[in-house]
Amino acid sequence: DELVLRCYLPGLRKEDINLDVTETNVSVHGTYPEPEQKDVQWHTRCFEGGTFSLSYDLPVEIQPDKVKATYTNGVLEVHLPKSEAAKPHRVKVTVEG
Repeated sequence: DELVLRCYLPGLRKEDINLDVTETNVSVHGTYPEPEQKDVQWHTRCFEGGTFSLSYDLPVEIQPDKVKATYTNGVLEVHLPKSEAAKPHRVKVTVEG
């Protein structure tokens, strides 16, 4: 009855994350803060601050007004309820003869 999207976004605050949802797409974007270390010379730096953007086309239509999201321990989890038209429907067929 729903799709679930998990994004691993360590080091962010929930205020740093923006979520945009339509019936057929979900976009996650935000900004990683710049490290606050001053007077440091880096030999190798694996993580830098800056913006990010992720976009996913959904395989079925969803109900954007019923989407719920949580951000816990660096993991954004988005629950995307399927639209009624996208849910499977059972139809009883009478067999004649």
